[in-house]
Amino acid sequence: MDTLGESLSLLHLTSLLHWRTELFAPWGLRMQATDDMVFHVVERGICWLQVAGLAAPLLLGAGDFVILPHGPQHALVDDLATAPRFIQQVRFSTERGCQVVANTGTGSATTILCGIFRYAHGDGPPLRSLLPPVIHCPRRDNDDISTCLGLLGDATRDTEPGATLIQSRLADVLFVHAMRRWLMQSEGMPSWLHALRDPQVGTALGLMQGQPEHHWTVAELATTVGLSVSAFSARFTALVGQAPMRYLTAWRIAQAARALRRTDAPIADISVGAGYATPAAFSKAFKQVLGVGPRSYRLTHQQQHD
Repeated sequence: MDTLGESLSLLHLTSLLHWRTELFAPWGLRMQATDDMVFHVVERGICWLQVAGLAAPLLLGAGDFVILPHGPQHALVDDLATAPRFIQQVRFSTERGCQVVANTGTGSATTILCGIFRYAHGDGPPLRSLLPPVIHCPRRDNDDISTCLGLLGDATRDTEPGATLIQSRLADVLFVHAMRRWLMQSEGMPSWLHALRDPQVGTALGLMQGQPEHHWTVAELATTVGLSVSAFSARFTALVGQAPMRYLTAWRIAQAARALRRTDAPIADISVGAGYATPAAFSKAFKQVLGVGPRSYRLTHQQQHD
């Protein structure tokens, strides 16, 4: 089972490229906080990324790709001495196939692609909460990402039918590459993604995610991966950030939510597939995690496309 792929699929992201902007120093853009995951690609030039809550700014160069999983207020500036303006206050004109900041400076040029990965409501716990504040993929670190970034840049200049879909799909591929790259670089960093690489905890995650209908216990999981109950619980919690049964509940509800949106299967059948003995027990757990019962969730979200 591709545990990473299956887990990332439950984030249910829709990719959208907002704009490709050419800026001439001095310039500074500030973005409001959002519920979406934000990404930026520096196509040409350099700039500084300043993220609310993080003390140190991050220097981005041509070909760098950065994701802000939690959508915080942040700014992109040509120089740390430049005061940024909120993007809504900036006037743009359209030239050379991209947005150009009007009445800008005459200094060095920087071209930036900016977009979002939009989360489907209620999907993915506990995945999103365990992603870091910033995921930075420098151009020099990954040829696959560099290739995708080049294709994405070309797609932003494409005016033929289907260009928007191509941009979205390329952004999806970039997201997966970024997650894989960050995972490889995060050795020793407590996170759910890092836990996938741990032999015991990764195996347990695969079992829970592959067979959510099974009535797992901590003791059974610990025995299966060759650890004592206490050692397994401590290791799982340290790496994943949640106790095993709490994680299992979140995973089951995320899977059930997808079934409620995508299918017309009876709630009783979905509850069995999610590992609950009765629809009542399933409904109680579902409401505790997502704040609404499964029937209300289905009525509200079944018409949405994943």
